[in-house]
Amino acid sequence: MGAINFLLSTASLHHYGLARTFELAHRLGFDGIEVFVDQRADTRQAEHLQRLRDDYLLAIPAVHMPLDGLPYPAPAE
Repeated sequence: MGAINFLLSTASLHHYGLARTFELAHRLGFDGIEVFVDQRADTRQAEHLQRLRDDYLLAIPAVHMPLDGLPYPAPAE
């Protein structure tokens, strides 16, 4: 059996910005982040998430979609 990884869900700190949540997870010793996709555009921008992952050395092994689908408009490309 492999090691257990501890993830912090961005949903638990939804009132903080995404970058702040990554910073806190890194400082507190989490292994990674579960990104909760919500109405905030930065939760749906792959390049931004990759930059945060690299900056804070955190894995993103889980992405959580809203249970009611994604009723939010897609970000402009």
